[in-house]
Amino acid sequence: GVLPAAVPLAVRPMSYTNLISDAGGYRGVIVQSVDESALQAMNRRRSKLVLCVDDDPNIRQIVKHCLADAGYPVLVCRDGDLCLSMLSRYEPRMILLDVEMPELDGYQTLREIRGRFPQLRAKVMFLTGRRTAADVQMARGLEIDGYMIKPFTRANLIRRLDRLSGI
Repeated sequence: GVLPAAVPLAVRPMSYTNLISDAGGYRGVIVQSVDESALQAMNRRRSKLVLCVDDDPNIRQIVKHCLADAGYPVLVCRDGDLCLSMLSRYEPRMILLDVEMPELDGYQTLREIRGRFPQLRAKVMFLTGRRTAADVQMARGLEIDGYMIKPFTRANLIRRLDRLSGI
């Protein structure tokens, strides 16, 4: 069927070899209809690097896939020390930080980030299983930009990051 001209399209090759082997047409290409506002949001997210710091490899993988699918470029690392090392090479716009991690916990990591990288303008959101009022109060005392409790949904994570990044 033919799509109406007003429907924006996202075209993604299934594989480079499929495109080369079929120069006469679009066989081997996925064409899907995309909502215009969703496409614009994805384009705005492309310039907003997110660093996810969590000791749980499953959480890192879930966050990476959720954010990448929404258009965010993502870096992940497993602990506060690696986070600090990565910040000497990259300048993320947002940092998702677990609170409970070995060695440096999220609170200590945030203090180190603020001390070592005062010029860093990244928004920082705790993504944690800690839900007590004392934990939230501790985060507020560190002037955190956001606090999200695990488990989370993909939609809520994207919505919170979009709000933090001004999308």
